[in-house]
Amino acid sequence: MVDGYGAYQALRKQGGKFRLAHCWAHVRRKFDEAEAFFPAECRTILDLIGELYAVEKLCPTGPPGDELRRELRNERSREILARIQRWALECRFAEGWDPVVAEGFPPGSTSA
Repeated sequence: MVDGYGAYQALRKQGGKFRLAHCWAHVRRKFDEAEAFFPAECRTILDLIGELYAVEKLCPTGPPGDELRRELRNERSREILARIQRWALECRFAEGWDPVVAEGFPPGSTSA
């Protein structure tokens, strides 16, 4: 499993056998870069992503935190992801910014 780094996309097209797992760090960076141009819209999504990070921070890293992480993702992260999805569907950006949103939002991110 690999993240959204561009080189992995190219390797996959060449027959690489791995699964792309887009991460919130890449998503967050895209919105962070766009915040200067769309401060209100980006602040909202950056705050929501911050809430996801806060849930993850409650868990020990690695296997010792797996069970707690699973529970917290079900109990807390799913609701945050639903709010992110609502935000994405309701938010209106200036024309020409859609590719940033499309690239920044991970496929299937509504399920934890």
